[in-house]
Amino acid sequence: MVVQQPERFRRRGGGGLTTPRTTLRVLAVMFLPWQAAKFLHKPAVGRDPRGRLLDRLAFWRAAVGLAVVVFASHEHQTVREVLGNVRDKTEQTGQYALIGLPAVFLVLLLVTRSAHRRRLLARLPRLLRRALIGFASIWSPIVWFAVFVGFFTLVEGWTDADSLLRLVVFLGGVAVAIFWALWTSVFVTCTLYWAARTSIWLSELHPLLAPVASVGLVLVVSGLEIHGGDTKGLPYWLWLGLNLCGLVSTLVLAFFEYRHLRSSGYRFRDGPTRLPARRPV
Repeated sequence: MVVQQPERFRRRGGGGLTTPRTTLRVLAVMFLPWQAAKFLHKPAVGRDPRGRLLDRLAFWRAAVGLAVVVFASHEHQTVREVLGNVRDKTEQTGQYALIGLPAVFLVLLLVTRSAHRRRLLARLPRLLRRALIGFASIWSPIVWFAVFVGFFTLVEGWTDADSLLRLVVFLGGVAVAIFWALWTSVFVTCTLYWAARTSIWLSELHPLLAPVASVGLVLVVSGLEIHGGDTKGLPYWLWLGLNLCGLVSTLVLAFFEYRHLRSSGYRFRDGPTRLPARRPV
Protein backbone atom coordinates (compact mmCIF):
# COMPACT_ATOMS: atom_id res chain seq x y z
CA MET A 1 0.00 0.00 0.00
CA VAL A 2 1.40 3.38 -1.04
CA VAL A 3 0.59 6.34 1.15
CA GLN A 4 0.78 9.68 -0.66
CA GLN A 5 2.13 12.54 1.42
CA PRO A 6 0.05 15.68 1.72
CA GLU A 7 1.10 18.54 -0.54
CA ARG A 8 2.57 20.58 2.30
CA PHE A 9 4.89 17.73 3.31
CA ARG A 10 6.20 16.74 -0.12
CA ARG A 11 9.90 16.93 -0.82
CA ARG A 12 11.09 19.89 -2.83
CA GLY A 13 13.97 19.43 -5.24
CA GLY A 14 15.16 16.25 -3.53
CA GLY A 15 15.87 18.16 -0.32
CA GLY A 16 14.21 18.11 3.06
CA LEU A 17 10.52 18.25 3.72
CA THR A 18 8.79 21.56 3.15
CA THR A 19 6.51 22.08 6.15
CA PRO A 20 4.67 25.03 7.63
CA ARG A 21 7.01 24.79 10.60
CA THR A 22 10.02 25.27 8.32
CA THR A 23 8.37 28.30 6.74
CA LEU A 24 7.71 29.81 10.17
CA ARG A 25 11.35 29.27 11.13
CA VAL A 26 12.52 31.06 8.00
CA LEU A 27 10.20 33.99 8.72
CA ALA A 28 11.36 34.08 12.34
CA VAL A 29 14.99 34.29 11.24
CA MET A 30 14.12 37.13 8.85
CA PHE A 31 12.04 39.29 11.18
CA LEU A 32 13.13 38.36 14.73
CA PRO A 33 16.69 39.55 15.43
CA TRP A 34 17.33 37.12 18.31
CA GLN A 35 16.37 34.20 16.07
CA ALA A 36 18.66 35.50 13.32
CA ALA A 37 21.55 35.79 15.78
CA LYS A 38 20.85 32.29 17.09
CA PHE A 39 20.77 30.89 13.55
CA LEU A 40 24.07 32.53 12.60
CA HIS A 41 26.09 32.31 15.78
CA LYS A 42 24.91 29.41 17.93
CA PRO A 43 27.17 26.34 17.60
CA ALA A 44 25.49 23.12 16.65
CA VAL A 45 24.17 21.00 19.51
CA GLY A 46 24.18 17.23 19.13
CA ARG A 47 21.24 14.94 19.74
CA ASP A 48 22.63 13.72 23.03
CA PRO A 49 19.98 14.48 25.69
CA ARG A 50 22.54 15.46 28.29
CA GLY A 51 24.29 17.85 25.91
CA ARG A 52 20.98 19.47 24.97
CA LEU A 53 20.09 19.76 28.65
CA LEU A 54 23.37 21.56 29.38
CA ASP A 55 22.72 23.89 26.44
CA ARG A 56 19.27 24.78 27.80
CA LEU A 57 20.73 25.26 31.28
CA ALA A 58 23.30 27.69 29.87
CA PHE A 59 20.52 29.75 28.32
CA TRP A 60 18.35 29.74 31.43
CA ARG A 61 21.34 30.55 33.63
CA ALA A 62 21.92 33.69 31.56
CA ALA A 63 18.21 34.59 31.39
CA VAL A 64 17.46 33.99 35.07
CA GLY A 65 20.73 35.66 36.07
CA LEU A 66 19.79 38.79 34.13
CA ALA A 67 16.31 38.81 35.70
CA VAL A 68 17.82 38.46 39.18
CA VAL A 69 20.25 41.33 38.55
CA VAL A 70 17.43 43.59 37.27
CA PHE A 71 15.18 42.74 40.22
CA ALA A 72 17.90 43.00 42.87
CA SER A 73 19.22 46.35 41.64
CA HIS A 74 15.94 48.03 40.64
CA GLU A 75 16.13 50.44 43.60
CA HIS A 76 19.59 51.65 42.57
CA GLN A 77 19.71 51.27 38.78
CA THR A 78 17.25 51.48 35.92
CA VAL A 79 16.72 48.55 33.59
CA ARG A 80 18.54 50.50 30.88
CA GLU A 81 21.58 50.98 33.11
CA VAL A 82 21.61 47.28 34.04
CA LEU A 83 21.42 46.22 30.39
CA GLY A 84 24.17 48.71 29.55
CA ASN A 85 26.42 47.26 32.26
CA VAL A 86 25.71 43.71 31.06
CA ARG A 87 26.51 44.70 27.50
CA ASP A 88 29.78 46.34 28.59
CA LYS A 89 30.80 43.20 30.47
CA THR A 90 29.87 41.06 27.47
CA GLU A 91 32.01 43.21 25.18
CA GLN A 92 34.88 43.03 27.67
CA THR A 93 34.61 39.23 27.79
CA GLY A 94 34.70 39.06 23.99
CA GLN A 95 37.75 41.31 23.85
CA TYR A 96 39.67 39.16 26.33
CA ALA A 97 38.72 36.03 24.41
CA LEU A 98 39.93 37.59 21.17
CA ILE A 99 43.22 38.70 22.73
CA GLY A 100 43.90 35.27 24.19
CA LEU A 101 42.93 33.33 21.06
CA PRO A 102 46.44 33.12 19.47
CA ALA A 103 48.02 31.93 22.73
CA VAL A 104 45.25 29.36 23.27
CA PHE A 105 45.70 28.02 19.75
CA LEU A 106 49.48 27.68 20.14
CA VAL A 107 49.17 25.90 23.50
CA LEU A 108 46.53 23.54 22.10
CA LEU A 109 48.71 22.84 19.08
CA LEU A 110 51.63 21.91 21.33
CA VAL A 111 49.50 19.75 23.60
CA THR A 112 47.87 17.81 20.75
CA ARG A 113 49.68 14.68 19.64
CA SER A 114 51.44 15.07 16.30
CA ALA A 115 49.21 12.44 14.68
CA HIS A 116 46.11 14.54 15.44
CA ARG A 117 47.41 18.05 14.72
CA ARG A 118 46.26 17.87 11.13
CA ARG A 119 42.65 17.51 12.29
CA LEU A 120 43.09 20.43 14.65
CA LEU A 121 44.45 22.66 11.88
CA ALA A 122 41.54 21.63 9.67
CA ARG A 123 39.13 23.08 12.24
CA LEU A 124 40.81 26.49 12.26
CA PRO A 125 38.96 27.80 9.15
CA ARG A 126 35.66 26.98 10.85
CA LEU A 127 36.60 29.08 13.86
CA LEU A 128 37.80 31.96 11.66
CA ARG A 129 34.61 31.81 9.60
CA ARG A 130 32.45 31.96 12.72
CA ALA A 131 34.48 34.85 14.11
CA LEU A 132 34.36 36.72 10.79
CA ILE A 133 30.57 36.39 10.59
CA GLY A 134 30.30 37.56 14.19
CA PHE A 135 32.49 40.63 13.69
CA ALA A 136 30.70 41.47 10.44
CA SER A 137 27.39 41.29 12.32
CA ILE A 138 28.68 43.63 15.03
CA TRP A 139 29.94 46.22 12.53
CA SER A 140 27.05 45.88 10.07
CA PRO A 141 25.07 48.84 11.53
CA ILE A 142 27.78 51.22 10.28
CA VAL A 143 27.33 49.91 6.73
CA TRP A 144 23.56 50.17 6.90
CA PHE A 145 23.80 53.68 8.34
CA ALA A 146 25.87 54.71 5.32
CA VAL A 147 23.29 53.10 3.01
CA PHE A 148 20.42 55.01 4.60
CA VAL A 149 22.36 58.29 4.52
CA GLY A 150 23.01 57.79 0.82
CA PHE A 151 19.37 56.91 0.23
CA PHE A 152 18.01 60.02 1.95
CA THR A 153 20.60 62.18 0.21
CA LEU A 154 19.43 60.79 -3.13
CA VAL A 155 15.77 61.41 -2.29
CA GLU A 156 16.49 64.95 -1.18
CA GLY A 157 18.04 65.70 -4.56
CA TRP A 158 14.87 64.91 -6.48
CA THR A 159 13.18 67.77 -8.35
CA ASP A 160 10.09 69.58 -7.09
CA ALA A 161 7.99 67.85 -9.77
CA ASP A 162 8.44 64.65 -7.82
CA SER A 163 7.47 66.20 -4.48
CA LEU A 164 4.58 63.81 -3.74
CA LEU A 165 6.55 60.74 -4.71
CA ARG A 166 9.53 62.06 -2.79
CA LEU A 167 7.39 62.50 0.33
CA VAL A 168 6.01 58.97 0.07
CA VAL A 169 9.46 57.46 -0.49
CA PHE A 170 10.93 59.59 2.29
CA LEU A 171 8.30 58.50 4.84
CA GLY A 172 8.70 54.88 3.78
CA GLY A 173 12.45 55.17 4.14
CA VAL A 174 12.07 56.67 7.62
CA ALA A 175 9.80 53.78 8.69
CA VAL A 176 12.25 51.21 7.33
CA ALA A 177 15.19 53.01 8.96
CA ILE A 178 13.47 53.05 12.38
CA PHE A 179 12.56 49.35 12.12
CA TRP A 180 16.05 48.43 10.96
CA ALA A 181 17.71 50.46 13.73
CA LEU A 182 15.69 48.60 16.35
CA TRP A 183 16.30 45.25 14.61
CA THR A 184 20.05 45.72 14.32
CA SER A 185 20.44 46.96 17.91
CA VAL A 186 18.83 43.77 19.23
CA PHE A 187 20.72 41.64 16.70
CA VAL A 188 24.11 43.11 17.65
CA THR A 189 23.34 42.64 21.36
CA CYS A 190 22.44 38.99 20.77
CA THR A 191 25.58 38.55 18.66
CA LEU A 192 27.67 39.86 21.56
CA TYR A 193 25.86 37.42 23.84
CA TRP A 194 26.74 34.45 21.64
CA ALA A 195 30.32 35.64 21.21
CA ALA A 196 30.76 35.88 24.99
CA ARG A 197 28.88 32.68 25.80
CA THR A 198 30.89 30.62 23.29
CA SER A 199 34.20 32.42 24.07
CA ILE A 200 34.50 33.59 20.46
CA TRP A 201 33.26 30.19 19.21
CA LEU A 202 36.32 28.30 20.49
CA SER A 203 34.31 25.07 20.47
CA GLU A 204 34.66 25.14 16.67
CA LEU A 205 38.38 24.57 17.23
CA HIS A 206 38.01 21.99 19.99
CA PRO A 207 34.83 21.15 21.98
CA LEU A 208 36.69 21.08 25.30
CA LEU A 209 37.84 24.67 24.84
CA ALA A 210 34.35 26.06 25.43
CA PRO A 211 34.02 25.18 29.15
CA VAL A 212 37.73 25.70 29.86
CA ALA A 213 37.82 29.10 28.18
CA SER A 214 34.61 30.19 29.90
CA VAL A 215 36.19 29.42 33.27
CA GLY A 216 39.32 31.38 32.43
CA LEU A 217 37.37 34.35 31.09
CA VAL A 218 34.95 34.57 33.99
CA LEU A 219 37.83 34.40 36.49
CA VAL A 220 39.69 37.20 34.68
CA VAL A 221 36.66 39.47 34.17
CA SER A 222 35.22 38.93 37.66
CA GLY A 223 38.64 39.21 39.29
CA LEU A 224 39.38 42.52 37.58
CA GLU A 225 35.92 43.86 38.39
CA ILE A 226 36.14 42.91 42.06
CA HIS A 227 39.68 44.28 42.29
CA GLY A 228 38.56 47.56 40.68
CA GLY A 229 35.76 47.96 43.21
CA ASP A 230 33.45 49.98 40.93
CA THR A 231 30.01 49.11 42.30
CA LYS A 232 28.20 51.33 39.75
CA GLY A 233 25.92 52.77 42.41
CA LEU A 234 25.01 49.47 44.08
CA PRO A 235 25.60 48.70 47.75
CA TYR A 236 28.90 46.87 48.10
CA TRP A 237 27.37 43.72 49.61
CA LEU A 238 24.78 43.46 46.80
CA TRP A 239 27.33 44.14 44.06
CA LEU A 240 29.76 41.57 45.48
CA GLY A 241 27.02 38.97 45.94
CA LEU A 242 25.80 39.33 42.37
CA ASN A 243 29.33 38.99 41.02
CA LEU A 244 30.09 35.92 43.13
CA CYS A 245 26.79 34.25 42.21
CA GLY A 246 27.50 34.77 38.53
CA LEU A 247 31.02 33.43 38.97
CA VAL A 248 29.91 30.31 40.86
CA SER A 249 27.06 29.50 38.43
CA THR A 250 29.44 29.76 35.47
CA LEU A 251 32.02 27.52 37.14
CA VAL A 252 29.44 24.87 38.06
CA LEU A 253 27.96 24.78 34.55
CA ALA A 254 31.42 24.65 32.95
CA PHE A 255 32.40 21.77 35.25
CA PHE A 256 29.42 19.63 34.23
CA GLU A 257 29.87 20.53 30.56
CA TYR A 258 33.53 19.53 30.70
CA ARG A 259 32.68 16.23 32.41
CA HIS A 260 30.04 15.51 29.80
CA LEU A 261 32.43 16.17 26.91
CA ARG A 262 35.14 14.04 28.53
CA SER A 263 32.73 11.17 29.05
CA SER A 264 31.67 11.53 25.40
CA GLY A 265 35.23 10.79 24.26
CA TYR A 266 36.88 14.19 23.75
CA ARG A 267 40.50 14.68 24.84
CA PHE A 268 42.84 17.61 24.37
CA ARG A 269 45.77 15.46 23.27
CA ASP A 270 43.70 13.58 20.71
CA GLY A 271 42.45 16.60 18.80
CA PRO A 272 38.85 17.65 18.17
CA THR A 273 37.71 14.18 17.07
CA ARG A 274 35.72 12.19 19.58
CA LEU A 275 37.24 8.87 20.55
CA PRO A 276 35.04 5.78 20.15
CA ALA A 277 33.54 4.49 23.36
CA ARG A 278 35.33 1.51 24.82
CA ARG A 279 33.35 -1.68 24.89
CA PRO A 280 33.60 -3.86 27.95
CA VAL A 281 35.58 -7.06 27.38
